Amino acid sequence: MKKTRGHHAWAIDTRSDEGHDLLGMYWGFNEDSRFEVVPIHMQGTRTALFRARQQARDALAIENKKRYVSFPNACVVKVKITLEWDR
Repeated sequence: MKKTRGHHAWAIDTRSDEGHDLLGMYWGFNEDSRFEVVPIHMQGTRTALFRARQQARDALAIENKKRYVSFPNACVVKVKITLEWDR
């Protein structure tokens, strides 16, 4: 029997032509562009998403204030996470 559970979260879509994916909360959204260490209990996913839209918007604003903006066309998007497993 398959079991499914889903929820929504927020991420930053890079809108990159090079194929970059979504950015999450450990991308390095701080003044010195330092990447944070992802906590051990969150290392099973590719992107650590934002819980609230405002958190993602604040992180994008910090990124856009830097001298060299990595992804000038980036925007905040709502994403749906679906977990599926066999029982």
